[in-house]
Amino acid sequence: WADLMRKSFGLDVLACRDCGGRMQYVATLFAQSGLARALRAHGYRREALPIRAAQAPPDQSDVDWA
Repeated sequence: WADLMRKSFGLDVLACRDCGGRMQYVATLFAQSGLARALRAHGYRREALPIRAAQAPPDQSDVDWA
């Protein structure tokens, strides 16, 4: 699927947006119990991180676009 996305849309879905490194496919999980088990096996926390409130975009009214 990663090759198809790259060829069709020019998207490199395995490139990390933060560091540019390569991500690795681990598994496709369909049940929440399987996800929790996989996270524990790889040493990740099971609890979700807290959701932050949405923020408005910065005010761009003072930007000189000319």
